[in-house]
Amino acid sequence: MRMLGVAYGGLSLFCGLIDMAAPVAESFFTTTCHKIRDSCRKIAEISMGKAAKQEKDLTLAANGYLNPNCVGVSSDGS
Repeated sequence: MRMLGVAYGGLSLFCGLIDMAAPVAESFFTTTCHKIRDSCRKIAEISMGKAAKQEKDLTLAANGYLNPNCVGVSSDGS
């Protein structure tokens, strides 16, 4: 439900519509979402750091020197 963007209210509504027991407490849901967010942020930073180091090393190996203006970058706009 977090990934669908409907948060706790959507989870509660969904559970009610399918006649299922109430979901976890809202405070637990929020705490869990914050932990997921923090973990994703940390993983993203580590991953991007590794990618930047790899690109830097490949540029250095290909050119024999490292010019900060010559490192390739790609973006999808998001």
